[in-house]
Amino acid sequence: MSKYRYKANDIYELSNQLSLNDMCELINCFSDNIDAYIGIAGNHQITSELEFSCTNGHLIQLNLESSNFKNLKDWRFLMEGLSHSESKITNKVKKWANTKS
Repeated sequence: MSKYRYKANDIYELSNQLSLNDMCELINCFSDNIDAYIGIAGNHQITSELEFSCTNGHLIQLNLESSNFKNLKDWRFLMEGLSHSESKITNKVKKWANTKS
């Protein structure tokens, strides 16, 4: 039994019939199941849940939970990762500098 209910070609044909607003509505229907990978900060894997999608001109805009921060510096998990990463870089630079003196 296949894990897919529909053939890729059928889904592709359906997608060509949907407007941007239709696609946003569809994405919003299952937004609880979407998590966006942002990147690595130090030893922290940064992800954010999808809040909702909307149109922005002729594009679909995905608004992540992390966009609720007025300033990303308020995102404690991200700042912990960045400070850990920064201290590792600082230590490497110090070691390198000590070898040059």
